[in-house]
Amino acid sequence: MPKFKVTATMDVGYELILEAPNADTAWQMAKQNDTDWVKADDGHEWTMEDVHPVNEVEMTND
Repeated sequence: MPKFKVTATMDVGYELILEAPNADTAWQMAKQNDTDWVKADDGHEWTMEDVHPVNEVEMTND
């Protein structure tokens, strides 16, 4: 019987509290900040991405 590899991703939530004069400025500040984000959850929105037959090379690499 053939074997298949199915891949999936799960989004993990992060949040950042900023002081800014308006939402547009806060959005721009957040885009430039890559260190102060805090993990808000351990994962949500499970998405199945792809499925393909597994060949012998993949079987030996897993």
